[in-house]
Amino acid sequence: TAVLVARVRKEKQTDVIWKSNGSYFSTLDRHEAQDGRFLMQLPNVQPPASGVYSATYLETSPLGSAFFRLIVRGCGAGRWGPDCTKECPGCLHGGVCHDQDGECVCPPGFTGTRCEQACREGRFGQRCQEQCPGTSGCRGLTFCLPDPYGCSCGSGWRGSQCQEACAPGHFGADCRLQCQCRNGGTCDRFSGCVCPSGWHGMHCEKSDRIPQILDVASELEFNLETTPRINCAAAGNPFPVRGSMELRKPDGTVLLSTKAIVEPDRTTAEFEVPRLALGDSGLWECRVSTSGGQDSRRFRVNVKVPPVPLTAPRLLAKQSRQLVVSPLVSFSGDGPIASVRLHYRPQEGDLAWSAIVVDPSENVTLMNLRPKTGYSVRVQLSRPGEGGEGVWGPPTLMTTDCPEPLLQPWLEGWHVEGPDRLRVSWSLPSVPGPMVGDGFLLRLWDGTRGQERRENVSSPQARTALLTGLTPGTHYQLDVRLYHCALLGPASPPARVLLPPSGKLEKMGKPGFMWRSRVMARMWCTRRTWDLGEHRAQGAWGGPSMLGGPGPPGRPGT
Repeated sequence: TAVLVARVRKEKQTDVIWKSNGSYFSTLDRHEAQDGRFLMQLPNVQPPASGVYSATYLETSPLGSAFFRLIVRGCGAGRWGPDCTKECPGCLHGGVCHDQDGECVCPPGFTGTRCEQACREGRFGQRCQEQCPGTSGCRGLTFCLPDPYGCSCGSGWRGSQCQEACAPGHFGADCRLQCQCRNGGTCDRFSGCVCPSGWHGMHCEKSDRIPQILDVASELEFNLETTPRINCAAAGNPFPVRGSMELRKPDGTVLLSTKAIVEPDRTTAEFEVPRLALGDSGLWECRVSTSGGQDSRRFRVNVKVPPVPLTAPRLLAKQSRQLVVSPLVSFSGDGPIASVRLHYRPQEGDLAWSAIVVDPSENVTLMNLRPKTGYSVRVQLSRPGEGGEGVWGPPTLMTTDCPEPLLQPWLEGWHVEGPDRLRVSWSLPSVPGPMVGDGFLLRLWDGTRGQERRENVSSPQARTALLTGLTPGTHYQLDVRLYHCALLGPASPPARVLLPPSGKLEKMGKPGFMWRSRVMARMWCTRRTWDLGEHRAQGAWGGPSMLGGPGPPGRPGT
């Protein structure tokens, strides 16, 4: 049953109307007030009853109302889970057990799995990392935490404006807790009882002779299917031994210690945990029991799933002996990603996988590969901790490019065979072994018109080609290069070629010779008859108008 109590500040001779979430709920006669208070009882409340309630005198402004926020947990006290069968950890210092995940929602000023640790004055947060501003600490501040906790003042303060310090003997958020210190303990309104030497506990009720669990982490994290070791330390008089300590799993399974280390001030028991499953996530409990008494401490264990790639790595660029790969992939399981391992090997054959550890935020260049070869590439992801390596992701096929042609041809010469026809010849340097190349690409550049002509010679043995469909009277820049697959080798030194203006071509005599830049090039001496007169071919030392072409660089013409 929920009881809402509205205190009367200024009495009026009218009835009181109650509303739920802004809608009429009930009316109380003005004579039903008890000691200046109107009470509304809500029996057998359920989660749908949650909401904002208000009490207002009839025919008065809503500004004079008393407002309440009612929070109804989905489970009964001390229980949580979909069917409310799981036991809450026993939240201390006013903490509230969340009915869905079983965690304690701690009041401002307290922390820990069970809210067992008090923060220093003026501090709050899950790790006491936040600090209230100003010299007055958290005075005047209201803290609203996730349901089912709601809102309250900070530890050590109370009142509608959180401006009042706790009365003597009280402490905590809204000063709801009583110290009731024993054995000489003193009450601190922020943290509770401060115990003298030889005593401990919320009320200083536990003698140091009673065994006490020491230094248990509030939360531990392990990876799925690992077999970790968990330690529990305890002190007391008589001294705890290995058989007096046990570890209890969330499902009630009890693990006994396999080894104990005895030190002057404590006994540390080691527990070997069987292979972990996802169902092992939850609250574990370390217990110690001696003739002097017993103690226990709960802590949360989180079982994480190693990450598994859902997609294959992507190919960004390739050359004949290297692949540029993006290892960034989407994945299932839990992060964070601690490392990315890239594996690759030739698709054909039974060679072992090569592996490198890479940064997932940067692209990776796989080097020293074979040209024109398919490689299987896959990714493995790892998260922190033992057993954090996930299984391999899907492989993908990446193929290296053809080897680049490295030989640089040179132009042997050229001659005109018609008004729009040009015969070009070239050579390659001699190298040992097979030549890398599929053919040649000749390029003619018409700078006046901004046009480029390309001629593909598909035989790597060819050393001459006939270019047709050219424009008479045009200066061209000519070069040739070797190609392999879609890769081009270095271009020959360029040469300028003049195709004579259109007219009748008469071939006369034998091939002649001319010199240019210390290189003698072969040419055909010709005579043309033109409509506008006679044209004579002129050769000049380094001049642009010529009908012959240069020999190989650094080699005299013939």
